[in-house]
Parts: sequence; C-alpha cells; structure tokens
Amino acid sequence: MDRMVDRYGLWATFPYLDNVTICSHDQQDHDANLVKFLHTATLLNLTYNKEKCVFSTNRLAILGYVVHDRALGHDPDRMRPLMELPLPHCPKDLKRCLGFFSYYAQWVPNYADKAHPLIQSTVFPLRAEAHQAFNRIKADNAKAVMHVVDETLPFQVESDASDVALTATLNQAGRPVAFFSRTLHASEIRHSSVEKEAQAIVEAVRYWRHYLASRRFTLLTDQRSVTFMFNNTQRGKIKNDKILRWMIELSTYNYEILNRPGELNEPLMPYPKVHVPAHRGTDS
Repeated sequence: MDRMVDRYGLWATFPYLDNVTICSHDQQDHDANLVKFLHTATLLNLTYNKEKCVFSTNRLAILGYVVHDRALGHDPDRMRPLMELPLPHCPKDLKRCLGFFSYYAQWVPNYADKAHPLIQSTVFPLRAEAHQAFNRIKADNAKAVMHVVDETLPFQVESDASDVALTATLNQAGRPVAFFSRTLHASEIRHSSVEKEAQAIVEAVRYWRHYLASRRFTLLTDQRSVTFMFNNTQRGKIKNDKILRWMIELSTYNYEILNRPGELNEPLMPYPKVHVPAHRGTDS
C-alpha cells in the first residue's frame, strides 16, 4: 500500500495495514483526494468493504484515538481499562498502576509531581495523599485533548523544578501545546534549587529540540539567577562548571530568556490540553 501511494502520487493518503485514511483541509480537496484513490484502487483491482467505509467525516476513531476538529483525544473504549483501574492494594498492583499511568504521562501536565505520592507509597492501603494523586491522574487523562501544533507560531518553553521533579510546558500563543516532566534521581535531589531550575530548562530544550532547532523561541523561568546565567550577554561571567556546560549546549539555539514570578506560572500548569504535529488531517 505504501508503494502504491508513492507510485501514484496519492496526496494526503495514509495506509496502515488494511486501513486507509484520506485527509484534506476542506471538502473540495477531500473529494479530489478520494476520487484519485478510488480510481487507483480500481486500476489495481483492489477491493474494499463499503459497509465499513466512512466518508466525508470530521470525526474519526483510529489507532486508539479519536480525531475531531483538528484535535486528538482518547478513544473512550480504549480508555475504559484506565478509567476502571482499581486502587492498588499491594506493591505489585501499584507497580502495574504506575506503568499504566506512565504510558499516558505525556497527556498529564506536571505528571512527575502528581505521581510522586504514588511512587513513594510503601504502605497499604494507600494514604489519603496517594489516593488523591491516583484519582487526579485518572481525571486529567479523561479530560486530555491534543491539538495540532501551528508551525507558523513561535514557541515558549516554560520550566519549573520542585524538590522531587522537573517539569516544563511548551506553549504557543499563550496556550500549552505539550508537557514534559520527570522525577529527580536520588543524587539530583541534593542539588541546589538554582541547578534544578537550570536543569529543567536544559532537559526541556533537549526533549523538544525537534521543534526548537533552527528557530527562535523564548525561555520562561521563575528563577531570576537562572535568567542571568543563561542570558547570552552574560557569557564568561559564570564559574560553575556544570552551568558552563549547559550554557555551551544551549548556545546552539536561538532563544531569549525571560523571568516570570512563580505565582504567574501556576495557572498554566493544570490545563490538560496538548498539541501535536500536523502530520495528518482529520477528514476521511
């Protein structure tokens, strides 16, 4: 099927095993792409089950997701096992639960901090804080929706660090478009708050380098000293070897770093919406 698409120049046509999704930006393009595919299928004597076909729709369930109105959401049927997941009652259940949650971590803002009470749990039944974390992660997944990244808009990387985790949000036009978080290792927990904040920036830029390379973007942090250290005009004034290595790594990017007080960052973190690259359309 892939060779057929390449050979006959089928635009916005994406085969996957025995499924074919035909996309477009509007109805006119959709009809043209569909007619071309049907003509090619007839030419090659391909058959398809018309009863299973869906034509001219802006809502499509595919590969465990639901695509609708330039947004990607969970398929409710696929999410049912997660929504019905019982509260862990032993270490084995907890390990299984955390593995399940980690698969969906990219949909949950500030996931590492939210999951920390569960990760640290050693007493069963779970304490109230862990119970709340369990329910909160499930609720965030139930509401999560991904929207298409607009490649024409500039990016902002807003990072933060707590005592136990690094977190970051990738923003466009003031809206979060992706989330990153991870729990700190035992040795990293002993680092100073300044180093943690700086590390959050560096790891976020690494994580989203496919978006940020070769374009100008903005870094936002609530740590004023980190703003000073990573400011391109302050080169040569930093004596910390670790910070210097991170500065050298960031020097390959074109960015502006700004300080924003921590109280202004909090409203951005709870939003459960994420954006993803526009590699497919939504009509079929």
